[in-house]
Amino acid sequence: MTKISISSDEEIISHLKGGGNQFEQVVSYLNLTYAGLIGDMQSKTGLSRVQAIDAYTDAILKLIRQVRNNKFKGESKLSTYFYKIFYYTAVDISRKKTTHEVDLDLSRLSEREALVVDVLSHQPNLDKLKEKMNLLGFECKSILIDWAYGDFSMKEIAQRNNLKNDESARSMKYKCLKKLKTLMRSQ
Repeated sequence: MTKISISSDEEIISHLKGGGNQFEQVVSYLNLTYAGLIGDMQSKTGLSRVQAIDAYTDAILKLIRQVRNNKFKGESKLSTYFYKIFYYTAVDISRKKTTHEVDLDLSRLSEREALVVDVLSHQPNLDKLKEKMNLLGFECKSILIDWAYGDFSMKEIAQRNNLKNDESARSMKYKCLKKLKTLMRSQ
């Protein structure tokens, strides 16, 4: 996979709308670029590290969805727009933490986003998620990343992973998701 060069908001938006390898690389880029905001948000909102990471993950998903639905109009820098999303998401979590329960409205998410959030919400420690992903093995890890973050079609996933057809890819995806959920729930 060749690395893409990102020099403008327009390129980020184009890659987010495009899917495939470039989508995957831009999502990784956004995750790394904006991760420094987590500590800042913790201090501004009083969230725990885990809650701030949850808000951050949710904000990244919201940003992607808003860009893809053409809700980002370019009236500010993309980083400023993301910060606002992150801030309001963190404030919502901060308000809800007094009830000791954070409710995600999964009905507003696509099936893909809901499953990603479901997996992440059962494991507050993202380092442990990475560890469990590595336990899945290369094939499962590759299939889940292509599906969850890369926005590849089942046909593309089958081709990228040397599977027979899109139905094989779909079957493997569900087996890998089930295996990941089991691993996430285990100690």
